[in-house]
Amino acid sequence: GAITGDAVVGYPGKCTWLHVNNPVLEALYARQGQDFDWAGCIIARTRWGALQEKQLSAYQTVKLARMLDAQGALVTWNHGGNDLVEVMLTIQELERAGIKTVFLTIESDIKVVRLSPELAETGSDEPPLLFSVAEADAIVSTGTLAPAGALPPAGRVVGGTEMTFDQERPDVRTPAGGALDLEALSGAYSPIFGHFDNYGLGRQSYHDY
Repeated sequence: GAITGDAVVGYPGKCTWLHVNNPVLEALYARQGQDFDWAGCIIARTRWGALQEKQLSAYQTVKLARMLDAQGALVTWNHGGNDLVEVMLTIQELERAGIKTVFLTIESDIKVVRLSPELAETGSDEPPLLFSVAEADAIVSTGTLAPAGALPPAGRVVGGTEMTFDQERPDVRTPAGGALDLEALSGAYSPIFGHFDNYGLGRQSYHDY
């Protein structure tokens, strides 16, 4: 069946469309047989409850990679603090198995998460990754959870006069033609590509704003 989200938050960042349109897969397809031989794609569940379950998930993923005789791996994921443990343990075991691994990830941002008021202004004390291992030494960032400031108003609006950004707060509307403060509108879970961009879908950097 279709993937529509998870039990934690109802934002559309975890859905079937994003998985099957992952630009990483498209890029690998395009280079198959030219720069490398693509052995396949391994999908692993995250957000297990116990550390032993998370470790077992990593072991099983690496076992499949070894069965495919993989020499390298590119790891992508759906952002989340709990989920990152399985991801990092998997990277650790891949490297220990001699499979060189690159991790493509979004960075955490205290400005969005708002763990404490005194840190919410700059995010300077927030680590870019909530959990890491020494073996994860080849990391590509797709940006942070939110731009530093609001997006400017659109020059022309087609359609309705109001928009809803947060599925969990459908009553909260924002003028379609006004400036967009993504942090205020949707917290840490914006559906806008380029704001919550796990896989590099966006083509516009924050500098462009």
